Amino acid sequence: MNWIPVSQLPYTTGEVLVTLALGHNVHLVDIVTYDKKRNTFTWYKPYRRDVTEKVLAWMPVPKPYEK
Repeated sequence: MNWIPVSQLPYTTGEVLVTLALGHNVHLVDIVTYDKKRNTFTWYKPYRRDVTEKVLAWMPVPKPYEK
């Protein structure tokens, strides 16, 4: 899977993997929920708050490893 620029937002509400810019070349990769109606990325566990850091790119959450 490839990262998708945030200029192309997800088509539906759901969990996505995002790259966030924290500043000074520091980045964080995390799973958040995209809300299509509100057009926002939100952390639901444990804080349930909107992501205020700059989202650079996203991709669907990959399926877990299976033997």
